[in-house]
Amino acid sequence: MCISPAVGVNYDPSHLVRMGIDPMRFLKEFVPRIHHVHAKDTELSPERLYTFGHELPPTFEPRPLFGRNHWRYTIPGHGQTPWIEVFETLDAHGYGGAVSIEMEDRHFHGSEDLEKAGLLHSALFLEGC
Repeated sequence: MCISPAVGVNYDPSHLVRMGIDPMRFLKEFVPRIHHVHAKDTELSPERLYTFGHELPPTFEPRPLFGRNHWRYTIPGHGQTPWIEVFETLDAHGYGGAVSIEMEDRHFHGSEDLEKAGLLHSALFLEGC
């Protein structure tokens, strides 16, 4: 089967992490097809996984904003993604596309000032990678 080079992947490691998929293995396998990168991360909580599991929402706990029982989306650098390794791999394969910061983090949500702070923290972190 011949697939057009126009068919590509939007690499968003946050979704891979929350699903239990190794974001680096995925990146290395699909890097020739990466056409866009989302800079968003996922924080995992082993304690919340133990307490609530991963199947159903907790009965007496509020549903986490931008997440589920044992994980939450966060800005780059506050989660599990090895961003330096991500950018080294992208650079080694000549990636020259966009890296879009995606704001889904309860700590940087609710006001314009918080969201601006989240964008600034993200940009400064990513610049250091």
